[in-house]
Amino acid sequence: IELIIDPKMSFGTGSHATTSLMLDFLDRHSVEGFDVLDAGTGTGILAIAAKKMGAQSVFAFDIDPWSEENALENVERNEISDGMEVFCGGFEVIPENRTFDLILANIDSGVIKSVIPLFKSYLKPDAELVLSGLLTAELDEFLRLFELHQFKLIEHKTEKEWSLFHLVSS
Repeated sequence: IELIIDPKMSFGTGSHATTSLMLDFLDRHSVEGFDVLDAGTGTGILAIAAKKMGAQSVFAFDIDPWSEENALENVERNEISDGMEVFCGGFEVIPENRTFDLILANIDSGVIKSVIPLFKSYLKPDAELVLSGLLTAELDEFLRLFELHQFKLIEHKTEKEWSLFHLVSS
């Protein structure tokens, strides 16, 4: 699929290993009809890719006001505004009782460590969580964290020193 992205000052051009791993995941797994959350959307590249690949709805947020503006511009560039929501803020911007079939998070590992319980609360039963932005050197620490929060590892991929984890809530 074609993605038209002007990154301005936001993260997510597709060239960094973490974004590349996430785009590869979306290319290999169907998201047809899914409700998707893109946590830490940056340019909106993952949200846009998910929507173009058949997601029913995509809710994206980022704490950086530049990212919200940039992601909205990129959504418009890709002509996919229907079913797309982009907000500035953290988890507090997600409407109460909203849950998702898939959460994508390509964010800093320190942030992931602190919000892993929040991810669980926004997933539908047996839904999927895909994380990147984690160094391969942190593998053991994250495997323990996933087990502690009752996530089952489905897939682990690496590119350079970066990891992608595909998990399902149990």
